[in-house]
Amino acid sequence: MVDGAASLILIPPAVLVPRLRGERALFSDSLPLPVRGSGLAWPPSAALDADGHAARAPLAWAWESLSSDSKDPWSFRPADQEPQTIAAADAVACAVKSLLAEQVATDHSGQACLVIPNDLSEGAQQAILDSSYVHDIDLLFLWRPVAAALEWCLRLPASAAQALIDGAQRKGDESTRLGRLLCVHLGLDGFECTSLDLVGTKSHGTWIQPARGKCRMRSRPELSKGLVDAVIRAALQVAGPEPDREDHWRALWCSPLLPAALTGNQGAPQHLDQQYQALGFSPELPAAFCEQLQGALLYVTGRSSTDSTGQLQVIRQELSEWTDAVRSEIAERQTTAVVVSGELAAAGLESDTCLGRALLDDLGCDTSGFILIEGTPELPHGALARGAAVFLDRRARGEPTYLDTLPRMESVVLVSGEPTWVDLLTQEDQYVDGGRTWIREPDFGPVEVRGGEERLDLDVWMESDDAVHGVSYALPVTPEQPVPASLRVSMHPARGNARIELVPREPKALGRRRIYLDWTTARRRKETREELLETIARPFPPLEPRAAHRGMWQGADPSLLHQRSPAALMTRVVNLGITQVNGNEAVLDPLRKAFVARNVAGDPFFTRPQGRLIRAVSSDGQLAAAVLGSQILEGLIAQVEKFLSGGNRLDPNLAAILGYCSADGPGIRALLAKLSAGVWQQRGIPRNFHLTFLGNCLRCLDSIQAFSERLLRDLRADEHALKEKELKALALVLMYRDDALRNVDTTTCEGLFRQATIRFRHQLRELKLSFTARAALQCMAFLLRRRRYASDFLNPSSEPAKEAKQLLEDAIVLGPALKVIGGFVDIPRVMRTIMDYIDRRGVGRVSLIDD
Repeated sequence: MVDGAASLILIPPAVLVPRLRGERALFSDSLPLPVRGSGLAWPPSAALDADGHAARAPLAWAWESLSSDSKDPWSFRPADQEPQTIAAADAVACAVKSLLAEQVATDHSGQACLVIPNDLSEGAQQAILDSSYVHDIDLLFLWRPVAAALEWCLRLPASAAQALIDGAQRKGDESTRLGRLLCVHLGLDGFECTSLDLVGTKSHGTWIQPARGKCRMRSRPELSKGLVDAVIRAALQVAGPEPDREDHWRALWCSPLLPAALTGNQGAPQHLDQQYQALGFSPELPAAFCEQLQGALLYVTGRSSTDSTGQLQVIRQELSEWTDAVRSEIAERQTTAVVVSGELAAAGLESDTCLGRALLDDLGCDTSGFILIEGTPELPHGALARGAAVFLDRRARGEPTYLDTLPRMESVVLVSGEPTWVDLLTQEDQYVDGGRTWIREPDFGPVEVRGGEERLDLDVWMESDDAVHGVSYALPVTPEQPVPASLRVSMHPARGNARIELVPREPKALGRRRIYLDWTTARRRKETREELLETIARPFPPLEPRAAHRGMWQGADPSLLHQRSPAALMTRVVNLGITQVNGNEAVLDPLRKAFVARNVAGDPFFTRPQGRLIRAVSSDGQLAAAVLGSQILEGLIAQVEKFLSGGNRLDPNLAAILGYCSADGPGIRALLAKLSAGVWQQRGIPRNFHLTFLGNCLRCLDSIQAFSERLLRDLRADEHALKEKELKALALVLMYRDDALRNVDTTTCEGLFRQATIRFRHQLRELKLSFTARAALQCMAFLLRRRRYASDFLNPSSEPAKEAKQLLEDAIVLGPALKVIGGFVDIPRVMRTIMDYIDRRGVGRVSLIDD
């Protein structure tokens, strides 16, 4: 255990940076002090470099660096020489190696245990494990609050322990929560606070286990670093002339000053006095440090208004913010007991208190419970090391140790063709046994390795750093055909990265050796989780919902509407009543046109989404967030519902208005069901108005099925008819409704795809990219969403797929000669995007909408 050995550490622990490549770093925490890195003016290897670094890398820096996932090594650059560096993980591993060489601190399995900060990420854990492997160390990790909690459990009075156990037995549960233990750490590498459950477990007898939940608060290294730094500087000023940075370095990292004061050994035995003198310090420095420390602690905790150092105002504010955050975090969780660990835990404020006790008062903790503070007679120094020993002993005996929660880990996979974030480890924050491996095979379905692929890429989101990482599998065999496989995920809590294995359904399909995700290839993605979904290759395009915008309600063509907004016109319709306006073109026609008006220049907040359709009402029937008066829209639909319930016939203009509103209701759905069966083709009913109604409002799966089947019959009956409105209605249904093709069988979808292809070919022959061609292309693209329910729909190597792709290639070639009607379209990009979706590797939107 590096962070807090049972014996007194005479000098803050550090490692000496290797001078040559391949040289082992040396651990140093005792006297006599190595000259190298000491901060003395001579020899050069002792002095600080231009950046204020020495050849001595403190472990407090290493833990801070690992907790922040920093990749920057400790670098010491002697004059006119190449820099000497050491990574934080290597520094920790070298320290462990040296300690193990001095005394055998292993359990029965030969493993050493290292206590780690509660917020250390899986990546940082893995870095230490990798470095330890190089040094031939078999290392286990134990969370710092868990180590403190195990020591607390060991010192819990028998009567108190029995009371907790009796309470658990009365409840009769296999695992019962008994209370909460607040674990506070006040160390040189930072301040940390964690709340653990105390769980009674009836296994191998009855045990009290600490249970660690998700880490919610990161440690604050600047608190201890800033506090100690200011105290050292103030003490040096009091004890002698104006100090330079070398004085500060030696006092902080190369002398017994700090450990001696923090362990209550301020008397400074004779051999310590000799060390102070050897480093060039005044004999008055220890007493000055203790005095400055007491004054600083009183000031930063708010018990004094005097800053004797003149440098503590920022630390006081930061400590106040930290205690406020901790207080808020633990406010709703009743605390049963408290344990405070770390070098600063027992640092004195006044004769009757210490920093640990003062902060507990500030946190509002009930100090009447069982409280242990490291460095006091009740809990001598070395508490974390003793807690680690308890863990190793229990683990070796097969006894319960502690409970943990696994971090959330998610990956993007295609679920029914849709890129989706799915859990790899667990969907719940349930407790698992600490110190043991947990295995899961996610149930989101098979992962397909494509034919010809040499690598399988996986995007993984890690809860520990809230980032997405791209990771690769190197496939030992390049398959000729697609290979169905699954993932098997295993993780040992506090044991580095999870192991993710690719398991082919056919055992030998990808060779004989097992294939594990290679974390060394992991690269941090710039995209967010949501942005990444849009970059994943998929077999069909994402939905293209219509957006609502406030600008559509504020403006319109003045000559058309006489500066009257859709809201005012709709209010007039509602006030008059549907019975009065049904068939009244003078009232309905301006409103219908208002819904498709495009003059929104009068709205200073309007920004047209590139390539996206906008209207006054969204495709889900919702108004824009900034538009008030949704009761007007609801009133219109309510009147229509009442009108239809009386068996009345809806005017086509009003049907179109309902379409632009994406209206919904029982009566409206019943009418849509009739229209879906082909009623729109009856004489005297303008088909374009009713098709607008159908395309925007169809939601019922049976009606969508009927509409699709009837439309296919009509298209086949006359393959030379353009059927622009019908194709557009179908395209809108497919673009707006997530499950539109659930009930439409594959044969019907194949027929519709072919008919859309025929119409697109007609347009190419006439060198047109008209509204008909656009509707046909939209149908071709969004009919691919049938693959959500039938993955084998439109095989890319089938004749219909080849024919469609050839037509799209022809459109690219003919692009400059095509007459584009309805606005600019990036023909090459759109055609290639649709081809990619046909080939099951599409990315991005299919933007063909005329707005």
